[in-house]
Amino acid sequence: TEYAEAINHPSKEQFTKWSHDSLKETVYESYMACNKIYDKTKADDKLSYRYNFEFIDLLNEQLLKGGVRLAQIINYLSLFKL
Repeated sequence: TEYAEAINHPSKEQFTKWSHDSLKETVYESYMACNKIYDKTKADDKLSYRYNFEFIDLLNEQLLKGGVRLAQIINYLSLFKL
């Protein structure tokens, strides 16, 4: 919960964009984020603090986007009172 509180602060612009992105945009964006990590990481690399330090901003942003987008899906589904 502490980590969620620390990163749970999208700007109004970020919230608006992320909550209206299409599924295609969302999937492609996630794919590109993974590629950023995989391009700099080799199979035999020993992951250390440096690895976490280098990718923490990308991780935080992806988690925040995922939270915003998941909330949009839940809000949409709640309209149907399933």
